[in-house]
Amino acid sequence: MGSNTGQTVTVDANKVGEYDLTLKVTNALGCESTCSKHITVLQADQIITFNTISPKTYGDAPVDLTLLASSTSGFPVSFISSNTEVISIAQDGMTGHYWATILKTGPTTITAIQEGNINYNPAPIKTQDFNCGSESSFRNTDYCRQDLW
Repeated sequence: MGSNTGQTVTVDANKVGEYDLTLKVTNALGCESTCSKHITVLQADQIITFNTISPKTYGDAPVDLTLLASSTSGFPVSFISSNTEVISIAQDGMTGHYWATILKTGPTTITAIQEGNINYNPAPIKTQDFNCGSESSFRNTDYCRQDLW
């Protein structure tokens, strides 16, 4: 009596859920054997990469945040500002890109979010803190400095 081990059967379960599998094996002599198994496909984890936003001066062109963040799921990342009076974030309806604009001095946090879907868990959020203020020792203008996080 021989055995055949090491064979892999792959099932493409392209969504989260419960699956009942039945394996039926027939040898060259026509003898059959059946095995049933219940499996659960769980949501996959994902992470956000949010590259450092370089320091900006009040009045600089808006920053395209979409180019600075990505998720391992490949899904788009969205952004919010904790203080929309200091930095506003708007999404371009044509491109889907998120743009950050410095409006005035003060503290704010930009948060990157990817909420997941039926197949992916929400990604842990990523944040970058800013303190936008004036710095007379450099020049008499406003600037936005990225604090340590």
